[in-house]
Amino acid sequence: MNKHFFRSRAFRQGSVASVVTAVVLVAAVLLNMAAGRLTARYNLRLDLTAESVLTLTSTTTDYLKTLDKDVSIYILNSEQAFAAEGTYVVQAAEAIGQYAAHSNRITVAYIDLMQNPGFSSAYPEVQVNDIMVSCGEKYRLLTPEDLFNFQVDDYGAYITSSKAEQTMTGAISYVTSDVVIRAGVLGGHSESAASGLTTLLQLNNYEITPVTPASQDIPSDLDIAIISAPRVDYTEAELKRLDAFLYNNGSYGKTLFYLAAIDQPSLPALDAFLAQWGIAVGEGAVFETDYSMLSGNSRFMTNALYAEGEYSLSVARSGLPVTMPNARPLEILTTGDVAVTPLLTFSPTAGIRPFDAPGDWQPTAEDLTADIPALLLSQNATPGGETGSSVLVASTSLAVEEQILATPVLANSGYFLSVLGLLTDRADNLVIESKQVGSPMLGISYGQALFLGAIFFIGLPLLVLIAGGVMFFHRRHL
Repeated sequence: MNKHFFRSRAFRQGSVASVVTAVVLVAAVLLNMAAGRLTARYNLRLDLTAESVLTLTSTTTDYLKTLDKDVSIYILNSEQAFAAEGTYVVQAAEAIGQYAAHSNRITVAYIDLMQNPGFSSAYPEVQVNDIMVSCGEKYRLLTPEDLFNFQVDDYGAYITSSKAEQTMTGAISYVTSDVVIRAGVLGGHSESAASGLTTLLQLNNYEITPVTPASQDIPSDLDIAIISAPRVDYTEAELKRLDAFLYNNGSYGKTLFYLAAIDQPSLPALDAFLAQWGIAVGEGAVFETDYSMLSGNSRFMTNALYAEGEYSLSVARSGLPVTMPNARPLEILTTGDVAVTPLLTFSPTAGIRPFDAPGDWQPTAEDLTADIPALLLSQNATPGGETGSSVLVASTSLAVEEQILATPVLANSGYFLSVLGLLTDRADNLVIESKQVGSPMLGISYGQALFLGAIFFIGLPLLVLIAGGVMFFHRRHL
């Protein structure tokens, strides 16, 4: 080697280049480490899923700011094994992790039951992949299936939307709250299944109790009594039990939620009871002539309009409709004892198809009826003049059917939660809608795709080309 090499210009410039390269590498490593720490500490992240599945809504983040108790969330598997359950589970796990990022009162931990047999001994009911939310001695056990809405068809069951945030926030509210709202489902009259509604209420911390008014009084500790499209009329004794429940020994403060259906027979006793509260369930089926007001292919898959601001405030701004399919028309009757308020109405382009219409019936302009009530709220007053008990009547029980409540492009689940929460004076009335789950593909908009494409397919190659050209011409003059 030439002894003057170490003094040469080539050596000096090569040394500078090496030092610069080393400094850049060290800076990149340090920057990466700092970014990792900042991301973990300050929740610096970009959610590119179409419906922001990985991002908590302001409803949840505002609620988390009020937490005054410590909450532990345990995912009962190793992190790697839990993620191996699939893309949707990974999305749910990412959403769960955001709770700890938004509140120092919440911790999230993975527990491998094979490596921690003591946990299984303390909680014998737990299984692999369960999710436990606990606060002190109170806890709620969830399964991954509880985080999603499913649809079943001839090809099997598949996930339609995510309710991970709704479920997790509800569980946190449940374990930290000292207040329980109780709802009774009245049976014994060939009612429609109310499983969609009861599941929704249970996820949002309502305690559900079956009640048979033919053989028992309606418990006084219930806040809500639900009657879902009965096909057998009530007896005089049963109606007295309904009256006693709503009267509540003069304390009032109770709610009856009655849901109608187009296939109900004549129920004169129940009709007379509802008439005392200023409401009649009419004959016929509501149809819609404006296709923009339909939620399906049938003219009877009618959407409703928000007719009252207080009860719809939490969901109306979302722009999502409440659908009331296969609905019967409701009517407000004149009575001085109660105040009846329309909460939902059908559009001016809706009408009523008579039950006895011929098979080739087609609607005409004469069939249209403006402002048909879809949801009515009747309230009486206490002797002191304050609002007493409430009777809420829906024109169709299908409005709270499981598949409709699970549809993220409809506001049914959030709306009915909002209404019932206000009627029961819930302090933690958290209304969170389901979210459309993302596919394994990156859920980004067309504009975002163009931007990222320009960076990775034009910008970066161009930078590499420029850097290579600069290095080439630089080295030619060494």
